[in-house]
Amino acid sequence: MGTSKINWVDNLLVGLAEAEAVEKIALLFVHRSDCAICFDILDELNKSEDVCQESSRFVMIKITEDVLPPEYDIDGKYTPKILFLDPNGVILERYWNTKLNFTEAKFYYCSADQLLVQMKNAYIEQMSPRRHKCSPSACSASWRRSLTPAACAFALMAVVPAMMLLFFPNELVT
Repeated sequence: MGTSKINWVDNLLVGLAEAEAVEKIALLFVHRSDCAICFDILDELNKSEDVCQESSRFVMIKITEDVLPPEYDIDGKYTPKILFLDPNGVILERYWNTKLNFTEAKFYYCSADQLLVQMKNAYIEQMSPRRHKCSPSACSASWRRSLTPAACAFALMAVVPAMMLLFFPNELVT
């Protein structure tokens, strides 16, 4: 399967406990040990830079179909099946593969790009400030970790001069 850049948790209960503790969405990848397609898509996910980067926003859980509890066995018997779960372990059924539009296998993904769309949607919608409650220190730490060089450059080039004008309007040097 190649070297994984994704931090997979191979136990559902451990993954759900982690998702609850860190208040993250869980992505549940259900596969069969004899499913070649499952291993192909898993390999593609692990090799996708975009999916690997986005996966840090989730608790990534990977289990075999034979240990899947009945409450997560929705939408028929097929693999691979990828479900999004809120931090309390509730299935977020609105995040399914709309690119394929398989009404009998909504949670089947056959490419990293298809999954990436729903990963971004789930993260943005579920972790928006109106839904996500956390401590100011946790949000502050998360915000600091998410600063990219481009964001820092934008702050220096746009935000700082705007603040200078706001607070010191008569101090302009011409």
